[in-house]
Amino acid sequence: MLFRSPAGVYTAGVIQRLVNMENVAVGKRAVILGSGDIGLIMARRLTLEGMEIACVLEKLPYCSGLLRNVRQCLIDYSIPLHLSTTVVEIQGDHHLEAVVAAEVDASGAVLPETKRTIPCDTLILSVGLIPENELAKACGVRMDPITGGALVDGSLMTSVPGIFSCGNGLHVHDIVDMVSNEAELAAKNAAEFLKHSLPTQPQIAVLAESGVRYVLPRSLPQNAPCHLSLRVQNPGTDQTVLVTQGGKTLLKKRMRRLSPAEMIRLSLPAVRANAGELRVSLRQEPQSTTQEKSELVCTCCPNGCALTAVTNAKGKLEITGAICSRGVSFGLSELTDPRRTLTTTVRLENGAYPLVSVRSAEPVKKTDLRRLVAGLRSVTLTAPVRCGDRVQFNEAEILVSGRAEAVEK
Repeated sequence: MLFRSPAGVYTAGVIQRLVNMENVAVGKRAVILGSGDIGLIMARRLTLEGMEIACVLEKLPYCSGLLRNVRQCLIDYSIPLHLSTTVVEIQGDHHLEAVVAAEVDASGAVLPETKRTIPCDTLILSVGLIPENELAKACGVRMDPITGGALVDGSLMTSVPGIFSCGNGLHVHDIVDMVSNEAELAAKNAAEFLKHSLPTQPQIAVLAESGVRYVLPRSLPQNAPCHLSLRVQNPGTDQTVLVTQGGKTLLKKRMRRLSPAEMIRLSLPAVRANAGELRVSLRQEPQSTTQEKSELVCTCCPNGCALTAVTNAKGKLEITGAICSRGVSFGLSELTDPRRTLTTTVRLENGAYPLVSVRSAEPVKKTDLRRLVAGLRSVTLTAPVRCGDRVQFNEAEILVSGRAEAVEK
């Protein structure tokens, strides 16, 4: 691969800061390399700000971001996603002028005959995250070679007594809800450790087996309810997640679709002592020959249910696949009156940064998003502002979603 270093190549995190905080226009036409969630979200953000996203390229044969982000950030705006494709060359002396993309085979080798040039002035790298653990390593904490995070027991304590790990420092999470839940558990256990300096409880090993890339924690306390987090190795449909101990099935969860990009959370009953290791695996179930492909993903909560629309014998539209009534309502709305929560920024005076984040109080019509973002460009707030403050805007109810203190000049 031939690479130079012209201006116009950014990581997705840098683009976030420049666009969302610094109010910097980074270019006119971009290619995004990698389908991580930050890159997908920035594809939508930049599109609403008037930038053209030529395409998103992903070297893997599947998307590495959440399916709901593919739906709302790419499909909503007709942004192409090319799988098994990567960038092999960037062109331009002082500033990026184009990238050369090519498909790859199953081993990741470039297929030279598929090379094509894509004109662009911006290349955004969204190639995934890894836990930042320099402090943990310096403390002598044992690390997990698969996740890049610390090895922890069922209390989220690491191999060094008194040091706990959670959130993206443990393994990269999909959404902040799971990070918060894990952080609360780690804080609770750390507080108990400080109060009682409890000795390490006997732990039962947890093993990732057929189809499972990793499972955390790697061990669990005996005779206590607990939670497991896992990711699968490959995308799949109609599979059952099995948790067994000593040949007995403790839990099984049937799933219509699975993806390495989406973490699976399991709640287990008390794990028996002296009954052997826990084994977590996947079992393929018979696939229905009449099953329709799901094209809807509910975004009401972290479950992200895959929804399928069917017409019953009476000609009435029905939504299947939702585990709650909100999912059904979302599916019907998505087909008849699709709406989205608007997230963007407005100008800010007298603050540390020239922008502050805002969102719509309620989902707005999908077709109105571009118009509303354009209208909000004429809005200017003055620091200080607080999360929840209402923005004076006639077209929709808009709330401040960030916080900005006044800065003395």
